[in-house]
Amino acid sequence: MPAELLLFIAPVLLLGLLLLRDLPVFGLLACLILARAAFDGPFNLQVAGNPLSGVLGILILGLGIASGIRGWRGFIPVLALGGVLFVSSQSALLFDADAISEYIRLMSVIAVFVIVANLRSRPGPRAVVTVIQLTALTSAVFSLIQFATGGGLVVDGVLRATGTMAHPNSAALLYCMAISASVIAYFELGRRRLDLVVAAVLFVALLSTGSVGGIVALAAMLCAYILLSPRVARNVRIGVPVLAAAGVIGFLLSPLGAERVSEFVSLDLSGASGERNSLEWRIGRWQDVLTYWEQSPIFGVGYGAAAGGALLNGYPPHNEYVRAIVELGLLGIVVIAILIVATLRALRRVARTGEAAGALATLGIAMLGGMLVNAIAENTFMYSVPGYLLAVTIASALWRPLRSTSGASLQSMKTYERKSHFA
Repeated sequence: MPAELLLFIAPVLLLGLLLLRDLPVFGLLACLILARAAFDGPFNLQVAGNPLSGVLGILILGLGIASGIRGWRGFIPVLALGGVLFVSSQSALLFDADAISEYIRLMSVIAVFVIVANLRSRPGPRAVVTVIQLTALTSAVFSLIQFATGGGLVVDGVLRATGTMAHPNSAALLYCMAISASVIAYFELGRRRLDLVVAAVLFVALLSTGSVGGIVALAAMLCAYILLSPRVARNVRIGVPVLAAAGVIGFLLSPLGAERVSEFVSLDLSGASGERNSLEWRIGRWQDVLTYWEQSPIFGVGYGAAAGGALLNGYPPHNEYVRAIVELGLLGIVVIAILIVATLRALRRVARTGEAAGALATLGIAMLGGMLVNAIAENTFMYSVPGYLLAVTIASALWRPLRSTSGASLQSMKTYERKSHFA
């Protein structure tokens, strides 16, 4: 993301401050996220010499700053976090001259959380699920076309569908999130058959990506739903594992899935026989990038140093835990762990309520749990679109607690949920 893209923030911030009260902000945010998914990969256009995906990220960041200034909910902690990460990213410039791009991208994800947290009314659960489904379907349609026509991206000699996303793995994670949202919506928000139809279409799109990590992430999301959510009925605890098992079996039986799994039949973790598959390659890269951690084990070498591939000849580490400890050090890992635990605890408290927001909290638990598993062998939190959708879900689920801390009334939320046709 070139630095000149920051010039787009000024007009967006000005318009946001002037018009935010009158704009349908959640609808605008949903359109920006959907457009970001549409132009993530092969359809990414150029605007004044800059990628459209970067321009859209800047628009979201500008809208987030405007929302924070007008509403102030969560804005001060975000400013503090942004300041610390900015200082860290300056250290990363010693390794990667474009490290600031990863900082801007992450701040755009955080901006989505700020935007939703500062909405005057909480989005209904059905609205959030619909945004997730439509965003995924935008890409999935093209994945299915690629699968049928022999298109996509060749990765290590295997042709895999990407849809509108930049890589099969980012497309797979997006589809996993939408499948989980559809399944949870079916059980939690009224048993609409359309949710199962959407889940089935997206599952075929997931198979077309050939992503082993995607299948594991989907199983983890569904397992997180039944294990960590306090709202799950007994019949659901039986049905969801059956669906997850059926999904794994379906992947193993598919030609592309069988081809990917065959790579790992003779796995050699010692490295004595070379890097013969993607997992052995990943392990080798983790060992390489961890050597940089020794230079600054407490504070890390700086946020964004490894994201652009400067430390690994053009490749990111493909493990978010390794990347975090190298870039942010032991101190950063501790802070991240505290934030994750605090978020999961807050979501569980909301999930225990009988309100509609409990379904959003349940979905947030599932999505975050699955992404944490996916992060073991993928660049999970570098995928912008899944990051945006996770931020929307968590902020929507926690909208009431965030609202109550700023003194807002509960009655306004209840009035909105009665009137909203999404709720």
